[in-house]
Amino acid sequence: MKKVNETNQVENSKNKIMEVATKLFAEKGFDGVSTRDICKQANINISMISYYFGGKQELYQAIIENMIKKNTEYIKNFIDFDTNLNKLSKKEKLNILYIFGDKMIDFMYTQISSDLFLFMFREQQNPNMQIKIPVMNFIKKLIANLLNIKESERQALLLTLFFISQINSPKVFSNFSLTQADKKEFSKQDIQIIKDNLKKYIKNMFND
Repeated sequence: MKKVNETNQVENSKNKIMEVATKLFAEKGFDGVSTRDICKQANINISMISYYFGGKQELYQAIIENMIKKNTEYIKNFIDFDTNLNKLSKKEKLNILYIFGDKMIDFMYTQISSDLFLFMFREQQNPNMQIKIPVMNFIKKLIANLLNIKESERQALLLTLFFISQINSPKVFSNFSLTQADKKEFSKQDIQIIKDNLKKYIKNMFND
């Protein structure tokens, strides 16, 4: 029991550090935040970041990897990434796309904090960003298959980005989206509207 409690304590400490670091990185960027800033806000000893993560760069990377892991595990509850798309009909493949969009919206608007979303948005601007996102790779593969083009074609990548932007845009411009409606967060009704609009986009995209 003691070992379990110690494990939980370690995880709680690591999660607290990551939560505080995410907020600071989102506000000031990587270069604008020091390990001292993070420890002060988290109210922990400065040595804890080195002990748990190795350093600021490793902590930053851990935040990214943790988000990707959670996103991948969540979506895999609904979609098998190893599905042989060539054996499916167009209707079956579109159904996967509909499910993906629905669940991805749920994840983006209910599972990710605004701080983490802004953190990842900042990271997207990093010219040296080199991370593999299984969810993105799968959806690009699916879109390419639906259009009967190669995954490596530029069109497959751009259409995937356009598709994802339909999911992310309201949250990317959350201040505009929410202040215009005099709200502080997206309601269930807002999320349903985003889902309905995405379905329309898919129908138009693939003449469904």
